[in-house]
Amino acid sequence: MKVLAYLREPPPTAGAHPTAGSRHPVSGESGSGGLRLEEQEQALRMLCEQRGCELGASFIERRRGSQEGKAFLKLLERLEADPGVYGQVWIADLSLLAPTTKEVARRVLEVEHRGATVLAASHTVGDPLRLVLRSWASERGSSVRRRRIREGMERRAVLGRGLGRPPYGYRLGSDGRLQVIPQEEEVVQRIYRLYAEQGMGLRRIARQLGADGVLTKGKAPWSVIAVRDLLRNRVYLGTYRRFGVRIPGSFPALVTPGLFQATQERLSAQGKRGQHGPGSRSLLSGLLYCDSCRGRLAAVRRRGPAGAVDPAERRYYRCAPGPCPQGSQPLEGLEAAVREGLGRLASQGRSTPPQLPPEQRAAQQKVLQARLGRLERSFQGFLDRGASGELSLDAVRKLSREPLRLQRALQGQLARLEGKGSAQGSRKTLKKLVKSWDELAPAQRRDLLLEAVERVSVGPGGLTITLRE
Repeated sequence: MKVLAYLREPPPTAGAHPTAGSRHPVSGESGSGGLRLEEQEQALRMLCEQRGCELGASFIERRRGSQEGKAFLKLLERLEADPGVYGQVWIADLSLLAPTTKEVARRVLEVEHRGATVLAASHTVGDPLRLVLRSWASERGSSVRRRRIREGMERRAVLGRGLGRPPYGYRLGSDGRLQVIPQEEEVVQRIYRLYAEQGMGLRRIARQLGADGVLTKGKAPWSVIAVRDLLRNRVYLGTYRRFGVRIPGSFPALVTPGLFQATQERLSAQGKRGQHGPGSRSLLSGLLYCDSCRGRLAAVRRRGPAGAVDPAERRYYRCAPGPCPQGSQPLEGLEAAVREGLGRLASQGRSTPPQLPPEQRAAQQKVLQARLGRLERSFQGFLDRGASGELSLDAVRKLSREPLRLQRALQGQLARLEGKGSAQGSRKTLKKLVKSWDELAPAQRRDLLLEAVERVSVGPGGLTITLRE
């Protein structure tokens, strides 16, 4: 049986150290949504070896804000183009299918409506739709309780009363308002002065506090994260902020506005210096594919005998699966070749389709958005009834088929009407990238590249750049 693979690029902070106790509402797995691409690929390779299946193609969802779901849409198009060829869509964990439980349910059903099923490497037994509906029922049941709790907290916020555990330097008084703890006030002011006035780093401040026997409010040693969070907390200006409520002077400030501003400026400057350094992702990471071995190329460093970086060829791209007859590609040379190829593509003109008058376009958008809203409410109703047991799983599958099909069609019409998701939009992004290449920061350059380019194939004959449709 041939299968398709679906992978998701994790958030920048995810992967190595997921938050303790954090669990995705669908999978229930701790930190499952932060699996690195390499870990996802490894899980799917192991599943492939166990089941003896042939992997037809992989679709990787990139972090591109409004571009969420582009890779999944291409996966659906592949299933429609080759009906009956692919029996399953594999994913490392069900939580990686979509950001929300409702969207996971939608995508499970959309795959099934096209003749395939979803199989998660972390849950190879059981019906994925049943698991999703169970999570949906839990979310819907707890939403009422959350709303009532939030309303009570908002009432306290309007009165300027503290909510939860007070920050370091304060305690809750009998009237529910924050009161200063003199000993902790001195520590807060000392941390701000050490950082903003004496230029001491976060790690050194944490070590200094530990050497002096100063502990956090939870009686734990100070860490870099604890120091950083304290320096970013606007509560020390004496202004209460919760749930959109802002009450200046509602309790004593511990630092002056000038000291706080100087601290934020240094934190911001250091954050920018820390981005896109030697350990950051390379410009073409995730876009390069080898024509010889069909694998992906990854950016790596060449090390000398003692582990030192070889100055002759410090960084380069090579095939991730292992040895390849094509060998490694110098990073600077390959990136320069891609830039040259993008310039050639940007110079190729294309005719622009006629545009509707603004009033007519706005009227059509309003109609389409209203129809999409009705379809969304209908789909949510099916999920509610399936989660409560009123509808069987088969009934949910059957009743949702036509609304989901129509919803996709209307979304495509709306995207074309707004000029989004089209080849014209990719070409516009490409021209912006080529024109502003030297002025763009590394992160901006990579974001535009991911938005305009689908993949770059590297072979003996040169490069082939495929733009997004």
